[in-house]
Amino acid sequence: MLKSAFLSTVTTLTDATMSVPKVSIIIPCYNYSKFLPQTFHSIKLQQESLRDLEIILIDDGSTDETKSLVTQYYPEVVYCYQDHEGVSAARNKGIDRAKGDYILFLDADDILAPGSLASQVKFLDENKNYDGCICQALIFHEKF
Repeated sequence: MLKSAFLSTVTTLTDATMSVPKVSIIIPCYNYSKFLPQTFHSIKLQQESLRDLEIILIDDGSTDETKSLVTQYYPEVVYCYQDHEGVSAARNKGIDRAKGDYILFLDADDILAPGSLASQVKFLDENKNYDGCICQALIFHEKF
């Protein structure tokens, strides 16, 4: 199921010599490895117009192939494991690890429309009086 993703501003203190990603994408995941290839592909499509992304996957105690899939096929993803504490704890752990100017919460079964992230970043960059933005969502269901 596709849900609305939320993009918000984050205050980041950094050394001037460090490279700071524009957006940190935080993906909480609990036994959703079957959806991750589509999720990661949709993020890769974002990089055609917005290259400076950090992808953080918080594995919330999955017992499926989440860890092996991410560590073997997606080395650009920051993989973090925690015992099963729920989606809120996973998102909070992702925030603690994030280095980006902006944060996007993206569920493991969500996909981003091409160009949507660049559009949101452009809006926030041009409208400093806004703390965040949301996008429209398209709901779809997998047939089993």
